[in-house]
Amino acid sequence: MATVWRLRKLVSLPLATLGGRLAVAHLLVVLPGLLALVIWAGIRMSHDISAKYREALLRTASLMATVLDEELESGPRVPAGVYAHALGELAGVSLAILDEKGNVVAASDDYPWGEDEEASSFMMAAAVIGDPRMPRGVLVAGRPKGPMNAEIRNTWLALGGMGLLVLGASVAASLLLARHISRPVRELTASAAALARGDLGQSVVPQGPVETRQLAEAFNTMAHRLRSWLERQLALVAEAAHELRSPLASVRLRLEMAQAHGERDPETARRYLALALEEVERLDRLAHQLLSLSSVDAQLARGAQPMDPAPVLFQVADSMMVLAQHKGLQMQVDVPPHLPLVRASAELLSTAVRNLLDNAIKFTPPGGRVRLSAQAAGGQVEIAVSDSGVGIPPDELPYIFQRFRRGRHGTGEKGSGAGLGLALVKTIAEGYGGQVKVGSRLGEGSTFVLALPCAEASQGTSGA
Repeated sequence: MATVWRLRKLVSLPLATLGGRLAVAHLLVVLPGLLALVIWAGIRMSHDISAKYREALLRTASLMATVLDEELESGPRVPAGVYAHALGELAGVSLAILDEKGNVVAASDDYPWGEDEEASSFMMAAAVIGDPRMPRGVLVAGRPKGPMNAEIRNTWLALGGMGLLVLGASVAASLLLARHISRPVRELTASAAALARGDLGQSVVPQGPVETRQLAEAFNTMAHRLRSWLERQLALVAEAAHELRSPLASVRLRLEMAQAHGERDPETARRYLALALEEVERLDRLAHQLLSLSSVDAQLARGAQPMDPAPVLFQVADSMMVLAQHKGLQMQVDVPPHLPLVRASAELLSTAVRNLLDNAIKFTPPGGRVRLSAQAAGGQVEIAVSDSGVGIPPDELPYIFQRFRRGRHGTGEKGSGAGLGLALVKTIAEGYGGQVKVGSRLGEGSTFVLALPCAEASQGTSGA
């Protein structure tokens, strides 16, 4: 049993790897064809060699029958047996002369007629002596098959040797081909294993067939996205920890003050508790936006189908209208019933537009206006949110899309938001191949434009 197990293991070893399977598959295709070609060529050449010897013997027999006929025509000068032996030695064959009835009249000394074992090792040819219509007899010529068999054997040996050479070349070629094909896969496997161990700097050089190059490019893209995602997550964690430190310290300080003054000055304690509650609410908004921001990558990775953004815009506008009216703002919606299709998620598009409207409402004083509009322009759908609010200081414009960057009310005073809303809008826009732009003037308001490529345009770009 142990011997059988070792044999099975030895046989299955080449099939354990991709290169081994490719090499074995290549040999299974080449070997039968090569074997069939060698056998066919051997049989054909053996037949040709045999026919060559037989034709040569037949020509010799015909020539000697003609010579013998001329000798008999002029009258024999020597006995027929002596003449047959002399002709046989001259031509290198064994001869027998038969009369019309098939009786042996004369034969060379080594003619094996009547001895089956010797006769089977000879090849024979017969020729009519004289006029076939009135024959004088029949001349039978024989020659040993040894030279013919030796030539046939040498031919088979030569074909076998050539077959082995071709088989060896095929084995070498199949191994080289299998190694060439499997090498990119081995390198990709090693890089994937290193990536799994935490080495995020892995990348592979696309090489080999088209399929392995495409696989390598997909791996590089995946590794790059994984690095980018992890870098963003680490940066988000670091920034979130930094941002949480201040409100937590503020909450702790206010609670300590409330505890210290609670018995002697209840009013002061209530004021500190109210301030602590505001900080807790701020922390709650921050946690909510952190969860939203951390889940955007996962939602973007799920992809999106072509959709008409107009219904999403109307739905968001309806939900934000109450907030605008409560603050005493006039909200205008200028969106056509239908817009060109874009590739996006309705949920994320709603989140982005809602954040833009929320900012506009927050930084617009009562009596102002907020406008939501959309149009198709240059292969894109541009969704604009404008307001007549306080505007953004010029020195803040380059940084407003950074995480935890809270804008000011145009007076140098920071807003109460967590500073993640616009960063979320930018992440969503870029995740769908678009962009977000802003224009603002102090005291006159701001306009944010979310531009997403049309589905047809994005398909054409990817196809190019």
